[in-house]
Parts: sequence; C-alpha cells; structure tokens
Amino acid sequence: MQVVPSQHERRGGLDPIRIGRRRRNVHHLSEKPMLGEVTRMSGHADGRKRGFTLIEVLVTMAILAIIVVLTAPSAYDWIMIQRVKANASELLTDVRFARGEAIKRNARVVMAFKAVSGGEHCYSVHTQYYSEVRACDCTKGLGNACDKGSDPDNPELWDTLVELKTVSMPSSTNVVMTANRNASFLASNGMPATNANQFRVEFDGQNSRLLRVVTNAAGRPQICAPSGSRISGYPTC
Repeated sequence: MQVVPSQHERRGGLDPIRIGRRRRNVHHLSEKPMLGEVTRMSGHADGRKRGFTLIEVLVTMAILAIIVVLTAPSAYDWIMIQRVKANASELLTDVRFARGEAIKRNARVVMAFKAVSGGEHCYSVHTQYYSEVRACDCTKGLGNACDKGSDPDNPELWDTLVELKTVSMPSSTNVVMTANRNASFLASNGMPATNANQFRVEFDGQNSRLLRVVTNAAGRPQICAPSGSRISGYPTC
C-alpha cells in the first residue's frame, strides 16, 4: 500500500520522493572514479614508455639507404648543371665588364685564358698597350697576375698593364673551360680588336652538360647550348 504524503508534509520538506532522488544522486556520485584513479588507469600497466625496437630501427635505416641511392645520381647531375651555368654566367658578365672597362679607361683590355696542368683553368682581365712586352699570367693568382714595374725599353708604359680581374677554376669543380683564343677590346668603342665571331669559350661538365659563351661581330656575348647538350633554356649554338 502506497502512502501519499499530506500537503503539510510536502511543505515541511519531508517529501519522500525528493529524499529518494537525493539518495540516488549521492549514490551515483560515489560511483565516479577519482581523478587519480583515471590517471592511473590511462597509463601502461608497467608504467614504462614504449620505445623503438632494433628491428624497427634497422628497417628505417634500410629505407633511408634506398632513398639515398635512388636520389644521389639526380642530385649530382643537378649540382653539375648548376656549376656549368654559374661558370658560363660569370664569364658572360666578365666579357661585358672588359668591354665597358675598355671604353671607361680608354685603353685596350685583354682577356687572357690559360690551362694549368692538373685540370685547373683560369683567365685574367687586364689592360694592355699595343706594344706592351710584359704579360699577365692568371696562374700567379689574384693580385699577382700581371708583371709589376716599368719596361726598361718603354718607360712610358709604367701604368699600362693593370690587372682588373682574375678568375680561377680548380679541378675539383669537374668543369673544364676551353677557350679557342684570347679576346681583346678596343679603347675607342669596346669593339673586338679581332674577329669577334671567332671567339668562344666552352664549359664542359661531362655527360653532355655543355654550355658555350660566344660573341657577335660587335663583341656582345651570349650563352648558347652546343648540339647534344642536356642543359635546356638556352638557344642552340
């Protein structure tokens, strides 16, 4: 038999239904785990962090080794192409520099190339009077390429042999520079002293990595790719 509380008992806070609900809520709250218990349950049973096994490390190293073997040839090819491009671009700039200095100084400017035993190549940009008997040798290094002092037979030529720039290409670059002859530019207008169409310098990075610097009749240089070159982006020579 169910006992229904009177209105007075409900007002007095003795409602058994509310009391039952409160007891059930307290019971549910008591069943929730504490924060410390949740933290302990989320970790590993032994409390240690799991690392890499020897097999996992060996497999990772094997994969990396395969990637290196597959990408190394293409990376070396890219490096060599960039070296050939850089050397050709530098020479192009130096030819323009030589022409400009001839006009600026009102003096004949020469670009003298030389190959050294052991695979090294170099060239010097310097002024030179037409009857000058002294010479510049790029193998002597930057700042020492040109002979110093006066010519006993031509004392007026004291300041006519001036080193403007010296560039050296060591054999370690694996790029061979081959010039068919030296280049000289006139003082009056920077035009070539000889037939400019015959002047060319080729840069060979091996395996058809070729670029060539040539000049037109006015002495203006440009870079072109010889037939068979694998370097793209340049007109064909």
